[in-house]
Amino acid sequence: MVNDISCFGALCLQQGSWAEWVSGAASFGAVVAAVAGFYVTKHFRDEDLTARTEERTRFELAADVQLANLIGVRLFRLMNSSHDLHRHLWAPYDGPPIEGVDSEKVWRRVLPMIGLQIEPALRLESDEVTFLVRLSEAEFMTEMILGAARLDSIVLSLQEYERQHQAIYKMMPAPLAMQGRVGVHGLTHEQLMAVKPYSEALEHLVLSLREMTQENVEKLDALCREFHPMMKRHYPSEKFLALIPPESRAGVEPKER
Repeated sequence: MVNDISCFGALCLQQGSWAEWVSGAASFGAVVAAVAGFYVTKHFRDEDLTARTEERTRFELAADVQLANLIGVRLFRLMNSSHDLHRHLWAPYDGPPIEGVDSEKVWRRVLPMIGLQIEPALRLESDEVTFLVRLSEAEFMTEMILGAARLDSIVLSLQEYERQHQAIYKMMPAPLAMQGRVGVHGLTHEQLMAVKPYSEALEHLVLSLREMTQENVEKLDALCREFHPMMKRHYPSEKFLALIPPESRAGVEPKER
């Protein structure tokens, strides 16, 4: 069948058969449906991606807050352990009067602590270090690492203090008398000169320990005060532990706020 020609002004169109018109219309409809389907699919895919992104963001936020509070608990324990040792070394002597040679020395008043051990759990874990670096809080991280290292050094020094303290008393003759927990020893000049180098070393060690614990509690107390406002800067809507140094509290445990 010969197709008709329709002319509109200077433009001539070949009309074609009904089958060709139906086929063309169907093809056009398929293209329209495909384009519409693409945009509908893209819309739902974008919505799903947004929902999954929001869910992941909420999950990551919860993980960050949990990790931050774990750091807070670790810091609180580190601070308390440091204060325990500080109190022992700086506590006022409340025993019987000490007389005789070296009666004014600190080592005569500070008893050794038995069974002290280093606590690895007080050190930052690798994921906690990474978290603080991600927040650009490298200075806080460094001070906390140094605080734990100083505490380890203090514990090791107190272990040495215990050994030297016991060594001196092993050099002593049997006490002539006991005044409470203080033994009164009678030493000859030779015995005194044998003990003197060790007692001087012990005095130097206990004075160094006092300085170390004083430095550590001051720096750890400052970190504890800084912890809550620091985390609030990064996560204003979340709750974090408020760490209160011992001199500012009376049996108060850390609380979230």
